[in-house]
Amino acid sequence: MSDNKNKLGDIIDDTSKDGLLGGYYLFYRRLFFIFSIGGIFMVLLSITDSYGFSSIFTGLCIGPLFVLEDKWIRYKRVKNN
Repeated sequence: MSDNKNKLGDIIDDTSKDGLLGGYYLFYRRLFFIFSIGGIFMVLLSITDSYGFSSIFTGLCIGPLFVLEDKWIRYKRVKNN
């Protein structure tokens, strides 16, 4: 159990992304995920008129959004170094 606490502490104390976007990275990240997930849902809902399909497909798009974010962070780190 203490090993899990150490891993969680490492995640919480991670400051490797603090320099991105002038320190506003965490704020922009939250906005990006809220608006992108909401936007995907609204577009799918307007196309299909099905709440079920739109909800399921939007949920399946969350993983690729995290991958896209990770690739963007890696690109920015390489570009800055």
